[in-house]
Amino acid sequence: MNLKSLIAIIALVMVPWSFSASGGVLALSTFQADVTPPIGSPLCYGGRMPAVTVQDPLTARGVVLTPEGESPIVLCAVDWIGIANEGYTVYRQALANAVGTSIDRVAVHALHQHDAPGCDFT
Repeated sequence: MNLKSLIAIIALVMVPWSFSASGGVLALSTFQADVTPPIGSPLCYGGRMPAVTVQDPLTARGVVLTPEGESPIVLCAVDWIGIANEGYTVYRQALANAVGTSIDRVAVHALHQHDAPGCDFT
């Protein structure tokens, strides 16, 4: 048996358990925002020349999962090199405030391309 077959068998066995109904409702919402920096903004935490043109807009995209009777959960991916330290906390708090949840229910991930801005307030 090869690895692909093993993974397929495990997936087939686990899928019914992963989606077993508990009687609750899960609301799902998506969002997208333009996070393209202004011309002249530093890129790669200052490791590259500042932005001189915009070839493609950068976005923050995500989902908001709201289990019945619980606070929302936010998962967000940002087209930046990174969001770290106090910047990460501020970003998560803004998203938490926007959907009415606590910061511990928000995850923000950066795609980490080296021609994009970053956010680190420390």
